[in-house]
Amino acid sequence: MFQDYDLLLTPAPPIGAPRIRMGSSLRQYIELSRSYSPFTPIFNASGQPATSVPLFWTPAGLPTGAHFAAPFGTERRLFALAAKLEEARRWAVRLPPVRAA
Repeated sequence: MFQDYDLLLTPAPPIGAPRIRMGSSLRQYIELSRSYSPFTPIFNASGQPATSVPLFWTPAGLPTGAHFAAPFGTERRLFALAAKLEEARRWAVRLPPVRAA
């Protein structure tokens, strides 16, 4: 694939953040994780360079992003892309409506 393309773009995640409920079982959590992030585990397992950037926000004000992957050895390309996107979208200064720590 990367012989023809410089980067691969997928949603990260393809849906808005799910509500976590008390008492959820491990099995429910695993199933939720699979549906919530179907694209990123491939690159986590392969060790291929990838990054997720919060480019969009849900109506509830939660971040959702874009996931970019690149060929081995091209991490600089991803860092440069993320820097340009952050400059354009300015997500670092955007604060969530509710904070918890």
